[in-house]
Amino acid sequence: MSNIALIIGHDMNSGGAVTVNGVNEYSTWFTYLNTILTFLPQGNQYKVFERRNGLEKLVRDVNDYRADIAISFHFNSSSNSKANGFEVLSSGYPSSMMLSRAFLDGYKTSIRNRGIKVRKLGEDGGYFLNKTNMPAILLEPFFGSNRKDCHLFFRDINLFTNAVIDVINKAKDLP
Repeated sequence: MSNIALIIGHDMNSGGAVTVNGVNEYSTWFTYLNTILTFLPQGNQYKVFERRNGLEKLVRDVNDYRADIAISFHFNSSSNSKANGFEVLSSGYPSSMMLSRAFLDGYKTSIRNRGIKVRKLGEDGGYFLNKTNMPAILLEPFFGSNRKDCHLFFRDINLFTNAVIDVINKAKDLP
């Protein structure tokens, strides 16, 4: 059995990026994560985390949970409405890269694959990825500012869920 930490991107107050339909990251992932729990592989313990008192407190809470892996859910946005694609952010550590590759291999979408982006401390996503005590990845499965990305993501959300399941299953192979 594995302990899996699922992190809602951003918080209720800041919300994060916004889709072309006006829905922010926090609302998107709060709804999604609390809906898919019953579809995730059985035999694991899942805990959904929200950032309520800052990023440092969130990381401490995730570390205290002693998760085997942590997955943070976000989406991109840009002032350029043509920016598109999905990517996975990683610390670059081997176990984080292994989970990142599992997501890329499993996400069978027609949204453009932007690959794995390694984030160091001080870069966007870097604090979470480098300060958690377990392998962690940060998912950016579409650009909320791109109408086509939004349409494809929400139309084919099951493809995203399947890729998340692949990551969870891959956790069993970590050293």
